[in-house]
Amino acid sequence: PPRVDASLEPLRAVLEKKLPAVVKVSTAAQIKQVLDLLVDKHQLPVTLINAENASSHAEKLAEKKVAVVVPTSVIRKRQYRDYNQADDLNRHGVNIAFQSDAEDGARDLPAVVLYAVQKGLDPEAALEALTVGAAKALKNDDRVGTIEKGKDADLIIIDGHPFKDAARVQRIVIDGKEVRP
Repeated sequence: PPRVDASLEPLRAVLEKKLPAVVKVSTAAQIKQVLDLLVDKHQLPVTLINAENASSHAEKLAEKKVAVVVPTSVIRKRQYRDYNQADDLNRHGVNIAFQSDAEDGARDLPAVVLYAVQKGLDPEAALEALTVGAAKALKNDDRVGTIEKGKDADLIIIDGHPFKDAARVQRIVIDGKEVRP
């Protein structure tokens, strides 16, 4: 048998459609090229990172089930007005997910998501983007993202809505075992 180059194995998973091609794009033209080449021509699963101007392709992104991992800068200016990309794409039916954009950035993620909610993103859509939306974006929603029998069990139980400052952690379950909060 041929030798296996371990560094190329992730590409095999993309070509076998087991993992999405995760592509960082900046412009509407780049998004169009990715949609035309990877999605339409090669029928590969794709997840876009940042994807400024994705709203210009929102209908096709939703139709083709292309997820967008929105940038950490939730609000930007567009034609001198505040623009919330997460809210806009969600309203168009695009699967969104949030990112921390750094190894230690996870500590800021709740604040980023809360800010997106305060600026218009539906709280339920925000919670979905943090859980099953993120899992779908990476094509591992068969293992994580929802509470179901047989799935990996990392769970935080809080005494209120997750986007309220007063909510307190009550219990934490990691790998099916409760740990102290």
